[in-house]
Amino acid sequence: MTGDIHEISRALGDLEASVRGLKEAQARGNELFDQHCKDDDERHQENIAEMRGIRNEITALRQVIEPLAASVAVMRPIVDGYQVTRLRIAMLASIGFGILVVVGWIFEAGVKWLVALVLSHWN
Repeated sequence: MTGDIHEISRALGDLEASVRGLKEAQARGNELFDQHCKDDDERHQENIAEMRGIRNEITALRQVIEPLAASVAVMRPIVDGYQVTRLRIAMLASIGFGILVVVGWIFEAGVKWLVALVLSHWN
């Protein structure tokens, strides 16, 4: 019977040590969880501050870009007009070149005819 008491006592001691270990592990886990939550809160605050900075930079860029966008919107019809004008100039240049070629052929034919006429009178 004393052996049984010793075994029961030893088992109770082991259980007490296990419970104490579990309580210590739970306390360490709680400390780690609390530290994790604190770190998350700090990172969250840092991210919020960074996002506010980014938002301020975007606002500053928007203030610079909006007048430029308005200027481009005003200039767009003018630029489109220049493009049409360039197309018209290219078309007119092509037509003018064609006319010069035809006039050149007519002039050449006229000179040949005149030379042939003058040479035929001398013979």
